[in-house]
Amino acid sequence: MKKRKLFIAIGLLIGTGCFAQSASEITIKSNSGNKTYKVSELKNIAIENGGLKVNRIGKAAESFSFDDIKDISFNVVSGIEETPLPASNLSIYSPANSNVIYVKGYEAGKRYEVAVFSTSGETVLRNSNWKGEPVNIGSLAKGVYVFKINNTTFKFRK
Repeated sequence: MKKRKLFIAIGLLIGTGCFAQSASEITIKSNSGNKTYKVSELKNIAIENGGLKVNRIGKAAESFSFDDIKDISFNVVSGIEETPLPASNLSIYSPANSNVIYVKGYEAGKRYEVAVFSTSGETVLRNSNWKGEPVNIGSLAKGVYVFKINNTTFKFRK
């Protein structure tokens, strides 16, 4: 039963990794203490020799025995770290727990169109003549959305 829960937890971790813009963490609670890892700093998590092996980027791996693990939990922070948008001088960011998306790199005189779409493809916000102001997403329900500026899209979770 414990291995089944562990496999479910690892599946959730993989699913969380699909949102690269989220600052996600995994905490492994064991009899010898708690250890928290940022998902962005993990190379992978493997099941080896009756335990869980956490391989970190540029650091030594750490191993946990299945018998020693009490709980695995995930914390997904909904902010967007500053992320450059391809084929432009723009980057976007949104502080954790914020209802605003900021865009840096606006060039006066250049035409921009900003839109936000739901996963069903519905346009939930649109500004056909965007002038560099923050994009307020406070009216959106929690969920996954696509932010589009001109021809560049970015997936985010609110």
